[in-house]
Parts: sequence; C-alpha cells; structure tokens
Amino acid sequence: MPSGSSSKWRNRRTVSLPMRQRRPLAASGKTSNAICVSRPSAECLNWPRIASTNELEKQRPLSFALAMQRLYALQSLGQYALALDLANRLALDYPSPTDLALLRADLLEQIGRHPEAVSIWRQIERENAATAAAAQAARRLEAVAHQQVEERVFELARQQRHSDVIEAINELEKGGELSLALERQRIHAWQALGQKSRALNRANQLAVSHPGDAKLALLRADLLEQQDRWEEAAEILRQVARENPGTTAAFDAEKQLRAESARRERNLAVENIFELARGQNHRAVVTAIDELEKKGELEWVLQLQRLYSLQSLGEHSAALEGANALAATHPRATDLALLRAELLARDERQDEAIRLLQQVRQEFPGTPAAAEAEQRLQDIATPSAIQRAERRIFELAARQRHRDVADAVDELEKQAELSWLMEMQRLYALQALGENGRALELAERLAVTHRDAVELSLLRADVLIRRQRWQEAATVLKELKREHRDEPA
Repeated sequence: MPSGSSSKWRNRRTVSLPMRQRRPLAASGKTSNAICVSRPSAECLNWPRIASTNELEKQRPLSFALAMQRLYALQSLGQYALALDLANRLALDYPSPTDLALLRADLLEQIGRHPEAVSIWRQIERENAATAAAAQAARRLEAVAHQQVEERVFELARQQRHSDVIEAINELEKGGELSLALERQRIHAWQALGQKSRALNRANQLAVSHPGDAKLALLRADLLEQQDRWEEAAEILRQVARENPGTTAAFDAEKQLRAESARRERNLAVENIFELARGQNHRAVVTAIDELEKKGELEWVLQLQRLYSLQSLGEHSAALEGANALAATHPRATDLALLRAELLARDERQDEAIRLLQQVRQEFPGTPAAAEAEQRLQDIATPSAIQRAERRIFELAARQRHRDVADAVDELEKQAELSWLMEMQRLYALQALGENGRALELAERLAVTHRDAVELSLLRADVLIRRQRWQEAATVLKELKREHRDEPA
C-alpha cells in the first residue's frame, strides 16, 4: 500500500491520539527516557518514537506508514486497547491493507476478543488467496486452533481425567512436536495414574533438551522422591533454588527441601518411639510422643501407642481420658473402642464397658472386633477363675516378669480359649524375652483373623526386623499405614 504524503493521502481523515491520551503518552516517553539512560530496551526505544510521532502529528497528518509504526510500538508496549482503537479508526480510511487487518486481528486476540480476531483472519485468507498475508492468517488460525486443543487438555487435567489427558496429548503428538507445557502435563498424568517410572524416564529425556526449565526440574525431583531416590531429588532442588533466586520455583524448591528435612527428622523420632515401646520403656514412650505432638498432629498409630503405654504403666485414668478424647473424633475405630471398654472395666465402670462392647458387636457384625467384644461381654457378665488368672497375668506383666507371664498364659490356654488381651500379653512377653521365633509364629497365626489390629501389626513388624526379614517388615508397616491413614471419623 502507498505510504507517502501525496494530496490523495493528505485529504483523508487523519488518525490522531485522543487529546486526553496524548499527554500521558508523551509524559511516559519522557519518564522512560530518564530510565533508559542506564537500561536500554525495546520499551525505551518505542516511547520516544511514539512521542515524536505525536509531535509530528500536531504539524501535519500522519502517513499510513507512520501511523502503522505507532500502532506496532503501542502493541509492543502492551497498550493493546489503545492500539486497537487507533487501528479501527485507521481502517475506516484504509480498509484494504492486509498488514493493518492482520494487526487488528492480533490486537483483538490479545485483549480476549477471540471470535472477532478469527473472523478477520478468515476474511484475509478468503479474499487474498495465495498471498503472504493469507499464509500469515492461516498460520494464526492454525496456532489458535492448536491453542484451543491445548486448553481442552488443561481443562481435562483440572477435572483430573488423567487417562483422557494422555489420550488427547498422544493424538496431538501425531501432528507434530509437542510444546513443553503439554509434555509436562502428560508426565503429571502418568504420575497420577501410578506410571511413575515412565513419567520419570520421559522427564529425564526432556531435561537434556530443556536443562533450564525449572518446572520440569521440580517435577523430576518429585518423581525421584516418590521412588525413594531422595538424594538425587535434593540435588535437583538445590540447583533450582541456586539458579533461580527470588522466583516461585526457587521458593517451591526450598520449601520442599525443608519439608523433607522435617519429615526425615520426624521419622527418626517415630522409629525411636517404637524402639522404646519394644523395650517396654513405656514412660519414655509417653514422653517422646508428647514432645512429638508439640510439633504437629500425631499419626493414628502414635495416638494409640501412647494409650497402650499409659495402660501398661497402670495409669488407667489418664489412658481412659485420652481414649475418650480420641473417640470423640474417631467413633468408629474398633481398636480404640475395645481399649476404652477394657479401661472402663478396670475403673469399675462395668455398665459403660458393657454398653460400649454391645455397640461394637452390633455395628460391626461378623468382624474380629465383634467377636472380641462378645468374648469380653461374657467375661464381664460371668466372673470366673479365668478372669482371676488374667488379672494375675496383668499383675505379673506390670512387674515385667515376662517368663512368668508367658508360662501363665500357656497354662491358661490349656483351660480355655485365650482372649485377645491374653494372646497379646503372651506375645509382648515373648518379645521382651527375645523368643522371636515363637512370637512370630503366634503373631502370624493371629494375623489371619486380626489383620486390622494395630498393636499386632506393630509387633509383627518388630519381630520380623529382629529376624532380619526386612522386606516383610516393611510390607507390614506399609499396609498398616495405608489402612489407618484416614481412620473413619
């Protein structure tokens, strides 16, 4: 299109900045000039150009070329709305130039008026076939279509439809190379579906060609941590924090490093608590759990362990108080209900113990907990020589006479089927005596019918560790953690 200043062009209506907008732009140019003395940039170049164009416009109408230069400058500065307003007015006098039409469509897209931008691109493509402008319009339409597909993928991800995310991205990949954002999203989807090795392998491949992408680095660190490769994950996190100071990525990396450090410290404290419990050092167990509680909410197994230790110390009132408080938030926890019933009975509150056991029997029919509740109800209702024998065994256990406890339970077993408490008391005694072979044999037998018993799982894991059967112990503890991660409220 012509860009000179012939009479034909001078006679056309000029395109001017509104008066209320001229001064801010000129002022902005002066301010930017001051800043640009020490920081040259595209922004610093464009503000003076706009200011000089405005001054020139006061003297004579702008040529089409100068008007376009000002529009491009405003666009580069993010002044999309102002640029679009001027472009639309310019188009009234110059409806044919395709470069102006392309610019208007770009500005419409940049301010979110997508349908209008698409309409202009399609018109350019239709009316200027086989031209460079048509090719540009086609490329923009293709990019917008691709962007819409990507947005659909991210919407699927927000809905946690991970399989659909993978399917959609795989389909996109058939048409060409994926963007890094889509690659990362597919890795997230694999991770969510448990395909962690596949996710990590792809993340490692991408890291070779995108070594500076912090989001990818954080994703790799997360995948490595999930596969118990913490040292490798930590090295990546430290690198992200070091190379991206002051950024969100650095903050996230440092936060993850601190969290893992705290988690490891807590794990050591928990291991120490269970070691103290294995050694029957119940006072130290209670103290250690109390200290750990000051740093954060306790896991379910630790809350129960504290109650068992208080019971073993003979502090039945404190144990019952803690059990009642815990029951307020975990009313359907059967282990806790059975313990509370035992503590109530020891506190001579037989009626409350009976009601609680009847409730367990009624609400969990056909379960080991219901069977144990039934047995305890019979014991409470019909005091017998067996109950007296059990009380004597508890007294022996309180004095840590482990051999006498094991022998007494063995003798009691000859007279009647053992209660759960007696089974566990014998296991504790054998554990303390170091008779791990027999303890494990009896524990495995009990586990068949009492797989949900926390104290039994902890004891089995301990005995397996003592017999150096590490993998089996780890399996027991993982199962315990999974079953009691969210105890029913």
